[in-house]
Amino acid sequence: MKEVELSLYVHTMDRLSNKILAKLIKYCDEHFGERYKLHLVDLSKSTEQSPPLALPALVREFPLPRRHAVGDFTDMNKIMLTLNLLTQ
Repeated sequence: MKEVELSLYVHTMDRLSNKILAKLIKYCDEHFGERYKLHLVDLSKSTEQSPPLALPALVREFPLPRRHAVGDFTDMNKIMLTLNLLTQ
């Protein structure tokens, strides 16, 4: 697989956001190795012009086209399937 670029959008870095970030890093390390970039966008500290409508949100920036996933992130396989980064 080519390099993957993801952006995690959160409202603020609270306990839930930290938990999601840790799960996401663990998943990406295990499945993508060094072939991924992860950007964290804390909207309480960002001037992002067009943030996702629902938070937390994970956006696949690359490979194109962009895809979005929102939810509680308890099932990372489901999230990656939504982003078309996992085959069934």
